[in-house]
Amino acid sequence: MRLKLKLDQEIYQYPYWDAEPIHDISLEFLWGEENITATSLAEAAVTGNFLLSFQSSKFQDCELKISSQENGNKNNYHVFSVHTPKYLLKNFHKLILMDKKQMLIVRYEDTRIDCTTLEEEHGVSILEKDEFAELLSTLDKFVNHVSWESIGLDDGLEYKKYSPSSPKDNWFRSKKYEGKTIMKFRFSRVLRCYGYRKGDKFKVLRLERDHSISNHG
Repeated sequence: MRLKLKLDQEIYQYPYWDAEPIHDISLEFLWGEENITATSLAEAAVTGNFLLSFQSSKFQDCELKISSQENGNKNNYHVFSVHTPKYLLKNFHKLILMDKKQMLIVRYEDTRIDCTTLEEEHGVSILEKDEFAELLSTLDKFVNHVSWESIGLDDGLEYKKYSPSSPKDNWFRSKKYEGKTIMKFRFSRVLRCYGYRKGDKFKVLRLERDHSISNHG
C-alpha cells in the first residue's frame, strides 16, 4: 500500500518535469514520427536521465532515439527506458551503487545460478575488483551452457563434487549442509565457487580465493 501511495504521488501530485520543464517546449522533439514535446521523454532526453516504465512493448527495457531541431541544427538523444531490475543493473549499476551480492542476485535471476544463498563471510566482499570481474565472466559462461551435461564436460570450469580428504578438512561439516552434495567449479586458476544443485538451480554458498580448501577436496 505504501508503495502504491508513493507511486500515485510521483505520477499525479509531483510532475516535476511538467511543472518546471528543462527542455524548451517551443521546440519540436520527435521520437520516430511522434511529437513528444512537453512529455517526460523530451525531458529525459535533455536532462540525460533515464525513464522508469511500466510494462509496455514500446517502452520495456530499450533505448529510445529522440531528436529535436534548433536553429536549423538537429540534436540527437538516446534515452534508456527501464522496466526490469536486470536492465537497470546492466546500464546503471555504477550510478545506483548496488552492493555486489545484490548485483549477483539480480543479474542471475531466472537462470540456473542462485546467489541468494551466498554467505556473507565467504562472499563477494573477499574479492578484489579483477577477481569479481572473473566471477561474473564465469557465472555468465555457466548460465549460458546448453545443459548440465555440457557444464560437466567443460574443462575450464572443472565442475565436480567437493570431496574433502578427511572429516576435519570438510569445509561444510556443519549440520545445515547435511544431505547436500557440495559441488565446486573454478573461476580463475586459484579462485573457486562452492554450492549445491537443487533442481535446475546451482545454489552458490561460498567463494574461495587461495585454493587452500580446494587442495583438500
